[in-house]
Amino acid sequence: MEKKAGYFLNKTIVITGASSGIGRTLSYWYLNHGAKVAMVGRDIDALDKIGKDFPSQALVVQADLTIDM
Repeated sequence: MEKKAGYFLNKTIVITGASSGIGRTLSYWYLNHGAKVAMVGRDIDALDKIGKDFPSQALVVQADLTIDM
């Protein structure tokens, strides 16, 4: 994917549900526009695939936010 610099260059974004659907799409969008993205999701393999494409911008965090404590 082509990386684009823009408004989000040097900004930090946190996205939950980043391993699929809208969260995954948003992760790619922000990463392609220069943001550093903390991607939170349940599927670590899916998150790692994105993270390997953007090693200096992506932080991968495996978490299930639906678990009540």
